[in-house]
Amino acid sequence: MTASKPRAPIAKTVGLIMIVLVCLCCGAAKALERDLNGPPELTAAYTSGEALLVMENLAGALITALEDDPFTSRLWKTRECTSGWDEGISWDGFVSASVTYRFDSYMELDARSLAYSEQLATALEALGMDPVVDRQNGGERIKVSAERDDGLSVLFTTSTGLHISTGCVVDDGQSVYTPPHAHIPPAGDIQDLQNW
Repeated sequence: MTASKPRAPIAKTVGLIMIVLVCLCCGAAKALERDLNGPPELTAAYTSGEALLVMENLAGALITALEDDPFTSRLWKTRECTSGWDEGISWDGFVSASVTYRFDSYMELDARSLAYSEQLATALEALGMDPVVDRQNGGERIKVSAERDDGLSVLFTTSTGLHISTGCVVDDGQSVYTPPHAHIPPAGDIQDLQNW
């Protein structure tokens, strides 16, 4: 009769591997929870008040590059910073900020709006950015976009106007203001600053 080898070392090894796998899974779940519930990655080098002033200065530099002043309203806006698969997660203390100069109404693509697009693209290049010009809907609309090294995004469309924005920035709670760089009537100068 032959003696069988004891199976205890194999059982102990399998048990040890199972414990390690459970620990790894728990650690991964906690890391994922931290990623989903932790603070967002900041996408601009400014606080909310600083960002609004820097974006307004950038808007001013771009508006002065235009041959005339086509905008009729300005909107400063902050909103809660959201993330997640369904944009359903928000963080206290963080906002996204934007400065928008709008046309009075939809601007048809004509020589004037085409000139604005070209002038803005040239101005963005002069400011060290790499603008992307996109003709949409078979050339019916033109979109000019660029990203700045400090995290600001610029978007100009011939249908709506000039929009400069941040991703998530720290909400500093500072109330800031500077007059518009275009000839905007007081009723068209809107501040929609959440939590301020």
